[in-house]
Amino acid sequence: MTKAGKHDEWDRMIDVNVKGVLWGIAAVLPVMETQGSGQIINLGSIGALQVVPTGAVYCATKFAVRAISDGLRQETDTIRVTCVNPGVVESELADSITDEPTRGGPWLPTGPLPCSLPTSPAPCAM
Repeated sequence: MTKAGKHDEWDRMIDVNVKGVLWGIAAVLPVMETQGSGQIINLGSIGALQVVPTGAVYCATKFAVRAISDGLRQETDTIRVTCVNPGVVESELADSITDEPTRGGPWLPTGPLPCSLPTSPAPCAM
């Protein structure tokens, strides 16, 4: 993705994945600070945890969501901040990717995804 020079796609990813999170936080943070409580839930991606070939820019934007969430969590004692990092899911995102190697990247599912649910919320709690 970085070699492809897809500036429009980079701008869109940054606008949605980074600026969208910042604007969302900016919209609710003053109210939450005034009331002394609240919870912000940001949507990251497994891409925030591991970079894949041709996905560097996307992964960077999702790492930014993780960093923004971690930073905000450290700045406040009264507002809960959660960053959910789901794995690969089937969505219309692949249809918007114009770079062929990226569209068929190794992270896209080729069959049913294994799924197991914890028997209690403890394994998922931080």
